[in-house]
Amino acid sequence: MHTKAERENLATVERTFDAFARRDMATVAATFHEKAHWHMPSTGVLKGNYRGRDQILGFFAHLEHETEGSFSTIPVTLAASGSRVFAQNLTTAKRNGNAWTWQVVLVFEFAAGVATSVQEYMLDYPAVRRFWT
Repeated sequence: MHTKAERENLATVERTFDAFARRDMATVAATFHEKAHWHMPSTGVLKGNYRGRDQILGFFAHLEHETEGSFSTIPVTLAASGSRVFAQNLTTAKRNGNAWTWQVVLVFEFAAGVATSVQEYMLDYPAVRRFWT
């Protein structure tokens, strides 16, 4: 059984993915604390670590630019534990004439109803790196 905070955090992550799919960046921005961090391995044109809401939103804009608007990430499984929400996602994009699908796991850390950090884990890092190089 989830706590009230866990249910609220899960609902926030679900709302955020729905908003991202609709390109509703105002709703996406509201998910993140102004000093939130997004951590991921550097992958080609993606630098890897983004500090602050503005850099995170810039990262999302960069994904859109690099994939000519084809970037999509859909949560397949969501789970919550304490202040964390885990999202296993199926991600697709086209870049430089190549279409590709991969999986990532995102771990959102919440405080006071907003995400303070996201850690991104790639299930096939070498292939993800090739795609973004």
